[in-house]
This record gives sequence, structure tokens and C-alpha cells, in this order.
Amino acid sequence: MAAPVPTLLLPGLDGTGILFARFAAALGEGLMPQAIGYPPDTPLGYHELMPLVERARPRGLKFVLVGESFSGPLALKLAAKRPPGLLAVVLVGSFARSPVSPLLAPLVGARLMKMASSEFLIRRYLTGNDGPPELVEDVQRCLRTVGTDVLARRVKDVLSVDAREEVRTCPVPILYLQGAHDKLVPRTVADELRALNPALKAESLDAPHLMLQRAPDAAAAALRRFLEPLH
Repeated sequence: MAAPVPTLLLPGLDGTGILFARFAAALGEGLMPQAIGYPPDTPLGYHELMPLVERARPRGLKFVLVGESFSGPLALKLAAKRPPGLLAVVLVGSFARSPVSPLLAPLVGARLMKMASSEFLIRRYLTGNDGPPELVEDVQRCLRTVGTDVLARRVKDVLSVDAREEVRTCPVPILYLQGAHDKLVPRTVADELRALNPALKAESLDAPHLMLQRAPDAAAAALRRFLEPLH
């Protein structure tokens, strides 16, 4: 039996890695999930987080990078460094540049900062209105462990990032997973990424923004299908 492929899971805005539990359990044999957590009390942007992610990558093994939402640009920037063994990049409800227009950026940024204290905003933008209460509570709990200055720095970087060149020149295949009911990242993002890199594969899941949490089995199946011919 082939050795399991390490699957590096880079988290969304909360940065804890805790919300990957359902998806990690769904991956099953063949893929070995490794959730990365970011410091909850130190404001770090993409540039400062890169060394942390680089240290966490497997050595001497083939591996996969999964960048959820906030971490998509980070996964792309690491891939651009051509780390040995990298098989693929998977972007989950993510983006290469700010998914909102400059005119809406202040409003969206303010709403993201209020997520931890607002069940309404979590349901609207992350879990879906029908999200299980336990998932909503998990999201709130994770966000509350992160300093407001840390969240502010991450939001600032989301609104100013530009990793389009990294998409265009990515040295490995890219899979883009899109939530069909995502109210945070628009559907046009997938089209923009595919225009930059025509080889990019996109798949829509019946889920809101937090698709790895709401549709872990479907997301894991999509990932396995994508990786099957690559290793």
C-alpha cells in the first residue's frame, strides 16, 4: 500500500485549524491531514506567516497544499517557491486578490471584524442560515480566541493581497472548490482564476462558504478525484 500523502491544511480567517476536524476525518486512507495553526495573539500578515508554513511542510515526501479562504494566497505564494514534493494546490472558497470591490471593502472589513460576536453574520456569510448550532458555536469559539488586532491585520491583508501572478505561473495543478451558496466570495472568482490559469479545475459544492465544515464528505471526494492521477 502506498504511503499516505501529507495534506497541509491552511486555515481561514480564524487561523486556528480547529475547524478542519470534520474534513480531516472525511479524508480517509491515502491522505494524511496536517492542520496548521497561526499565532492567535500576534498580528501577522501573509509575508510574516510564510516562514511558519514553510517550516511545517513535509520534507522528503510528496504533499498537497489546501488553502481555505484567507489562506489561499498563502498556499499560492508557497507553491511559487516550488517546494520539493508539492503535488497540487487546492483553493477552498478562496481568491488571488480581494474578493470585494474597493468601494465595499470598508463595509466587508467591518462585518468580518464583528463575526465573533454575531450569530447572524456567521450564519449569513460562513455557515449558511441552516448551519448546525454546534458549528456556529465552534466558529464563534475559534474567533474569540484570536485577538482583535490579529483579525484586523488578516482582514487588511485580504483586502490588499494580489497573488494573480502566482496563479498564472503555478508549477502544479490547482483545484478550486466553490460553495454554490457562498455569500462571501462571489462565483466570479472561479472564472477569474480560470482565465489566469486555463488548466485550473473548478468544482462547485452544495454548501456555503464553510464548505469543508458543511460538506466535508463531498469536499474530500472532490479532492481525492483530483489527486488520483497525480500520485
